[in-house]
Amino acid sequence: MELNRYETVKSVINKLDKIISKFLNEAKPNLKELFSLIEMRSTYVKELDGLTRSKNTHEMFKNKNRYGK
Repeated sequence: MELNRYETVKSVINKLDKIISKFLNEAKPNLKELFSLIEMRSTYVKELDGLTRSKNTHEMFKNKNRYGK
């Protein structure tokens, strides 16, 4: 698992959250653009879930091998 990818995806999600928040605070947000941003965020959240599972699995086997010797 690439830690850099994990951190990058988390960073992108945080940036998208800020952009989406700005859109929601506008009087008349561009709904098409807002929907696109929400869809993009959803994609990154799914990727982060996969990376988190991979990271947890890697840590589990790393710890198991360390204590199993």
